Amino acid sequence: MDLETHNTIEPKVLIADDEYSNRFLIETILGNAGISTVCVSNGVEALEQIEKQEFALVILDIQMPEMDGFQLLKKIHSAPKSQHLPVIFVSAVYSITEYQEIAIASGAVDFLSKPINSNILIGKVRVFIDLFVQKKQVELYRNNLEQLVKDQYSELLTAKERAEDADKLKTAFLNNLSHEIRTPLNAIVCCSDIISMPDTDRATYVELSEQIRKSTRYLLNLVDNIINISKLESGNTTIETKPTDLVFLLKFIFDYNNAILARDENKRQNIKLLFDNQIHEHSLKVSSDENFLRQIVSLLIENAVKFTEHGTVSLSVNIEKYEDKQELLRIEVKDTGIGISQEDQKIIFEKFRKAAHLRKKIYDGAGIGLAIIKKQIGMLNGTIQLESKLGIGSKFTVKIPITRC
Repeated sequence: MDLETHNTIEPKVLIADDEYSNRFLIETILGNAGISTVCVSNGVEALEQIEKQEFALVILDIQMPEMDGFQLLKKIHSAPKSQHLPVIFVSAVYSITEYQEIAIASGAVDFLSKPINSNILIGKVRVFIDLFVQKKQVELYRNNLEQLVKDQYSELLTAKERAEDADKLKTAFLNNLSHEIRTPLNAIVCCSDIISMPDTDRATYVELSEQIRKSTRYLLNLVDNIINISKLESGNTTIETKPTDLVFLLKFIFDYNNAILARDENKRQNIKLLFDNQIHEHSLKVSSDENFLRQIVSLLIENAVKFTEHGTVSLSVNIEKYEDKQELLRIEVKDTGIGISQEDQKIIFEKFRKAAHLRKKIYDGAGIGLAIIKKQIGMLNGTIQLESKLGIGSKFTVKIPITRC
């Protein structure tokens, strides 16, 4: 029960008397004092009302047909719901001297003789009305306190679980990062040692030089990504808008990644990189962050190539227009790679997280690329959506508002 519900509860008094005139008199006296009442003519009706609703007090006539006041009181206090319900006896037949002690001994809280003094009746009833209200307030505060304790305990458990998850992610990230750094460094050191040997032939020299170049480039990209995610998390990254030729930029990104793919002996024979430019303009200058756009598209292409063993990786770009004349740059990167499960799609944009099935095969990367571009897209007021099926491939769709220069 909350405070608002509690305030709407009106304490009621149940009046049980077989004489209409007596019921009417008590009801009128209490009604004039602003006290709500419910009247019944016998014990059966009284028990039915007690079962239906809650009362602050019951006023019983001792003499009633079929079930007298003493019998009714016993039934009231035998029920768990009403075992503590206060009862005042009234009677015109029995004297106070003879029956007051009997009434109190039977469980009543008081005994009034008829004719009833209205001031005394109101005074006694108000005592139990006030006790009822105080009881409800105590219940209210107790329930609220219990709920508050439960909520705080639940929040503490959630915070604890999040802290444990964060600690596990941090440990996994550091272990992964250690591996990601050591692997190319070992390659650079080993290749450099072999190259420095005087009997190294030209073909080996060229091959190892290329391996050093690739390892160095990988390390630079890894360091760049770590720096980028750190800046984005700390809020130290700002958008630097300047005139940017979208047609030139996107074509440059495609050509650059195509050249990288061509130099990869393991990928170039099995993967074809496609470009579908639906921007039917020779040049389209917009005011945007060129760095962000370059990183977003490049990371999506690199990610698609990494997880595609054979088939295609396609980059599609277009300009979408809406009724409010707002234009959106639509970027779509689609691959025929390993795909992402529905469960893993929920966490794939979180930093340091990788899809569970990726552990079956070693794929390089620290698990921060998609987290970086999601934050960058958000800073550009854009959106990113993922559609993917295991074993079939993935499609990332990015929409970013643009303003022509």
